[in-house]
Amino acid sequence: AWMEQGGILIGFRCEALKDLFGIKPVSLIKQPVNDFTPTAYLSFVDDDLTKGIHSPWNLDQKLIIFSDVLLVEPEESGQIARLYDIFGNDINKPSVTKRQVGEGWAFYFAFDLPKTVWVIQQGRPVDADYDGDGYLRTGDAIVIGKNDPELLYSYELLLLLQNMLALQPYPFLYPLPPTDDRITDALFFYSGDDECISGDQLLASWFMRSRNLPYHIN
Repeated sequence: AWMEQGGILIGFRCEALKDLFGIKPVSLIKQPVNDFTPTAYLSFVDDDLTKGIHSPWNLDQKLIIFSDVLLVEPEESGQIARLYDIFGNDINKPSVTKRQVGEGWAFYFAFDLPKTVWVIQQGRPVDADYDGDGYLRTGDAIVIGKNDPELLYSYELLLLLQNMLALQPYPFLYPLPPTDDRITDALFFYSGDDECISGDQLLASWFMRSRNLPYHIN
């Protein structure tokens, strides 16, 4: 009843409420090895919710899933994204579905979206030389392997999630830090001195402070 009046229901690899999502669970693909190993890929299909999200610079690169994946059949739902195995083969199953219920919507992700975003953004613990460069540093935390390093994997998924929520007239304030009680126009990303060159970090932090900006020191 809540959905028929405009509610938006979003599920992440759950098996409950399958009738509301309009899906039929078939089988489960377990994440191999550990939490930081890719399980599958997804690719958006043409839909109003996915329009303009995927980077035009590498249309062939699929987004990566880092969680168990529940294979489902879309019985009363439409497909927003398609599922591919770890080798890039089409599994002929949806990875994201949608179903309109009255004035509301039911969206279903066949994987754990919060975990996938967290793993991509946070990376693995730097407890071994995973990239083989002889050092233990940031590069060892990266989990995407040989996939395109310039694609915004988790941001594209979050844009899709935002488009789902935007089917109702919610106001969005983007998560940029406010300054002087005002919302900022832009956010510039910066970093500290990764190589720990003597004296540079202190001078750089003073410069950033003069611009009222924080500074990151590793």
